Amino acid sequence: MKKVNVIILDDDADDRMLLQEALDPGHFNIVASCSSGLDLLSFLAENPCPDMIIADFYLPGMNSLDVLRRIRLRCAEPSFLYVVLSGANVEQDPLIHENLHLFDAVMEKPDEYKKLISLNADLISIARSRGKIQDEASGEMQGMAATG
Repeated sequence: MKKVNVIILDDDADDRMLLQEALDPGHFNIVASCSSGLDLLSFLAENPCPDMIIADFYLPGMNSLDVLRRIRLRCAEPSFLYVVLSGANVEQDPLIHENLHLFDAVMEKPDEYKKLISLNADLISIARSRGKIQDEASGEMQGMAATG
């Protein structure tokens, strides 16, 4: 099974570490962990765009919306998923709420282990629904259809 290449973007080192530990290594391959939008943009200047970016919304220097706009200008094929994690209430935060349509998903930042596990399942579901994860069984079926 092809793994989803992921970049984690969060200014909080503990949050980055927790997210790295929570993501299922059978589905996700963490290619970078960045502490700021500038770090992420520097990484992307020398590396291909990942399948998924999981980003905190509020970052020092530039927020996740600013980062996303700059990435979309840099990546030749912006087919990556951009998932925002926020500790703020999405409905009560006008900046996030007004721009929901720009993100593939906006999720509550997990504050306990059970929510991290749930987040992992949600991220797998999002990646699967967007064709970033293909189950072995469906891949075998497609291979049989192509040869049969």
